[in-house]
Amino acid sequence: MDEIISNEEKEAMVRNLFRRERKGLKRLDGKRFSPDIDLKDLVPSRTRRTLDNLLPGREEEVGTLLEKSPETWETEATFLDMKRNVSQMKVVNDAVERGIALATSFNSIITKDEVQQQYLLKVMAKHRREQPSTSKAAYME
Repeated sequence: MDEIISNEEKEAMVRNLFRRERKGLKRLDGKRFSPDIDLKDLVPSRTRRTLDNLLPGREEEVGTLLEKSPETWETEATFLDMKRNVSQMKVVNDAVERGIALATSFNSIITKDEVQQQYLLKVMAKHRREQPSTSKAAYME
C-alpha cells in the first residue's frame, strides 16, 4: 500500500476485507466516485481475492499479514513479495489493444494505399451519419 495512506485508513480497509461478502453484488453499492469518499469505502470484501492472487498458494500468509498492524507490513517478507509482484505487473487495456489490432488488420486487408484507406474511412463515416442505426428495423423503413 502507498505510504501516504494513514495506518488508520489501512486498518479500516483491512476490516472491510473481512466483512461478509454479499452474493451477486458486482458493484460498489451505487457509490459515486468523488473526492469526498473515503478510500476504505471503495474496498469491498472481494478485494481479498485479489490480494490472495498476488501470492498463489500462500493465502494463509496473506491472511496472517492482514491480521498484523499496517505499521509492521514493510518489514514482512509476505508484504515485500506482494509489493514486488505488483511492481512487476504491466497495465494493459486489452479491449483497446484488440480494437486497434482489428482496425489495423481490416485496413490492410482492403487496401495498402494510404490515400485509399483515408477515402474509405470518409465513406464509412458518411454512411454512419446517414444510417446511424444498424438494426434490421431501421433498414426496413
